[in-house]
Amino acid sequence: MKKRNPFERITDSDKPYAIYYDPLLDITHKVLKTYEHREIEHKNPYAIWYVNSKSPMTFGTWEGSDAYAKRIIEGCHLVSACEDWKKTYGN
Repeated sequence: MKKRNPFERITDSDKPYAIYYDPLLDITHKVLKTYEHREIEHKNPYAIWYVNSKSPMTFGTWEGSDAYAKRIIEGCHLVSACEDWKKTYGN
């Protein structure tokens, strides 16, 4: 039986599921949606999330796009997250 993805619906940018920051590139990512359940996503190196990102390259504005989940998890620091996100992805 397929598990329900608790983050499959796009949330408002003011209430993201999680916020990650990459200090090397000075990029902030707000996670607004994941496309797969964490158990499936963990096995897929090309899993993507829908995020709003802000950096010097966006001239300080938020831009929506898909991003590789693995790159965010491994290259960024978790700044804040909702309780469900913390339970699913850890701190």
